[in-house]
Amino acid sequence: MKTPNETAYLLCRVAFLLQAQQDQVLLEQLGIGFAQYKILQSLNNQVLVTQQSVAKTLGQTEASISRQIKLLLKMKLVDVQIDKNNRRCHLLNLTQEGERLLDAAQSAVFKFNKKSINLSEKQSDQLHELLSLIR
Repeated sequence: MKTPNETAYLLCRVAFLLQAQQDQVLLEQLGIGFAQYKILQSLNNQVLVTQQSVAKTLGQTEASISRQIKLLLKMKLVDVQIDKNNRRCHLLNLTQEGERLLDAAQSAVFKFNKKSINLSEKQSDQLHELLSLIR
């Protein structure tokens, strides 16, 4: 029987490899990295989200989110507004170009995952159930 440490290590390793490969796919096909993709996803179907809430949702520092937001602003994928009640609070919104790119990114990641995670439907359901229990 495998120890919890061995299982945790294996999960971390698989997650790292998937993220690195998805990052490569996104960079090659769309010119964005996985970190930017996660931010776009967190803004999807929401209006005027704070940088702080994005950081909290993604489990990252506000500084790292701020760096990524600057890149997304240059690419015209997000808009930033200053909160009228708190000038230190930045409110984020996807632009139409951001929404279009997010759709393309989700499709690219889905195709990659489908090809790279080659499990039967039963195996996929079992893995999903186990990962849901762990989470």
